[in-house]
Amino acid sequence: MRIFTLILCTVVLLTTALPLINTTTWWIRIFDFPRIQIAAMTLVTLLMVYAFLDFKWQYKVPIMLILAVAIVYQAQFITVYTPLYKTQAKKSNTPRGDNSFTLMVSNVRMDNEDKTSFYNLVKKINPD
Repeated sequence: MRIFTLILCTVVLLTTALPLINTTTWWIRIFDFPRIQIAAMTLVTLLMVYAFLDFKWQYKVPIMLILAVAIVYQAQFITVYTPLYKTQAKKSNTPRGDNSFTLMVSNVRMDNEDKTSFYNLVKKINPD
């Protein structure tokens, strides 16, 4: 279990550190997206380091601190999408004016035969 914990430690730290590289290469940019999963795996790894690594504390504590910093780093990207973060766009209570328009966006499958439901929706929303 010790070797598995060290391998997992290396993997989660690499997946946290690789997006810091300024490149558009897909195999590096792919780690920008599973932030919650990486943070969860880092937390599991932190617990595994505490439980399964039988290093001296002078070696174990730095590893645990690095993993904790990785969790905080991932969490700063995650909190933006939670209710904990302040909303940037304010809701508008003003009615639509003369200089506004209505837009409807729809994704309709080509083999969808239910045209009347879509037509009724367009009539109901009445986009410009």
